[in-house]
Amino acid sequence: METKLQTKLHVIRETAVEAVPIERLPELITAGETVWLDVLGKDQAEFASLVEPFGFHPLSLEDAMEAVLRPKVETFLNYVFIAVRAINHEAGARPHDTIGLKLFLGERFLVSVHRRPISSIATVQARLPQLLRRSSHPSIILADMCSDVIDYFDPVVRNLEDRIEELEEASFQNPSVSAGEALLAAQREVLLLRRAAVPVRDLLHTVLDRADPLITAESRVHLRDALDEITRITDWLNILRDLSTGALTMYQAALDNQTNAIMKFLSIAATLALPLNVIVGFYGMNVANLPAARETWAVFMVVGIMASVLLSLLLVFRRKRWI
Repeated sequence: METKLQTKLHVIRETAVEAVPIERLPELITAGETVWLDVLGKDQAEFASLVEPFGFHPLSLEDAMEAVLRPKVETFLNYVFIAVRAINHEAGARPHDTIGLKLFLGERFLVSVHRRPISSIATVQARLPQLLRRSSHPSIILADMCSDVIDYFDPVVRNLEDRIEELEEASFQNPSVSAGEALLAAQREVLLLRRAAVPVRDLLHTVLDRADPLITAESRVHLRDALDEITRITDWLNILRDLSTGALTMYQAALDNQTNAIMKFLSIAATLALPLNVIVGFYGMNVANLPAARETWAVFMVVGIMASVLLSLLLVFRRKRWI
């Protein structure tokens, strides 16, 4: 059963922001006020009814409620629809977990839609007064939100880099199965983060290249800065991908060396034991009376022969540098 949508409606004026009840939305749109509507939830029917005064296209309404939607930008008659992926910062979330954020930008409105809470929404809401000093156009909020979404990639990628370096060193010193599994998990996180970051970079390129009149010059400054940041992060993730691949290769080599060392020890042990088994087996036969078989000192003789053979083999192995 779908849960009820959670909404926050703000009226944006030259230097002030006012939170108002959602019931006033039709009135504010009719009056030509600039508004920012934030919607949390996934009830498509309720969402379509809620944003009916904006006149959104049915296809973009459907995209807004999609759980998984690739980052994209689409231009409609009176608005631009943008979909991005944001890092999930909820407690217990996996480092590569992302949440879809859909944005409807018009001349006098911004509608943000997400199925789960996103930290960037609260962050941007808290600094709205500072943003409005630069511009009261809703595109400045969109640009700042995209910048904040991208900023959250940085600590995640930084922590991942530290973890890969630690795992690389640990896997080389002790190439255990658990170390290999941890390296594979880290590499998977790198690939998933890269899969989330690269489309955002391409999306910003598209937005800036289109020169849409709904995005002001001031907003473009923020978006260009966000593009530089996400480009840096994708390059960083490319390096981490190569680093994790190299760490896995080094882990496999260390594991092979460990296996070879074990096989070498077992081979040497078997080679040393073979002549001793032959000697013991020969003197243990009951088919004939061997020389000195009934003498007390015969035991010491056999042990001496065995020790001499063992020492000779060890000296040969040592001279050939096998041990």
